[in-house]
Amino acid sequence: MPKKQKKVADETEVAAFWTEVMRGHLAADERPPGVKDQLKATEFLGKHLGMFKESKEMPGQIEFAGDEDIAD
Repeated sequence: MPKKQKKVADETEVAAFWTEVMRGHLAADERPPGVKDQLKATEFLGKHLGMFKESKEMPGQIEFAGDEDIAD
């Protein structure tokens, strides 16, 4: 008897699926994923792994010329 599958995929299973699609792998009875699907899977996987985070923090204090006339 086959092992009962979970109803909801966990994080690892989802990441593994995106990786398979990204690499163009497929099940025997399916057509290979197209380039659009591969790119989208790459985007999802990259976001999941934190590869595209932009840092908006700027160290230190920024001073603008002429700001001495501005009240705090």
